[in-house]
Amino acid sequence: MKQVGRKLADTVGDHFIAAVGRKIRREREKQELTVKDAAEKTGGVVGRTTWRSYERGMSEPSLSKYMALCTALGVPFTKFLKG
Repeated sequence: MKQVGRKLADTVGDHFIAAVGRKIRREREKQELTVKDAAEKTGGVVGRTTWRSYERGMSEPSLSKYMALCTALGVPFTKFLKG
């Protein structure tokens, strides 16, 4: 039998990752930081390409990279996880 669609959990997860990415981007822009500047503030933990990928919801940061993003932006760990 051919699989017609993705599992609901995958779809919900994708929406969550995209929403977190939008929040990260809004915060970065609010602080008037370029992607390059924000990535540099992670001390090399997150590169520019990877940062962009997170903002676009194309990939999900590991816990350590997520924490580096939050630290670079000076926000609490829970900032982007809230609804």
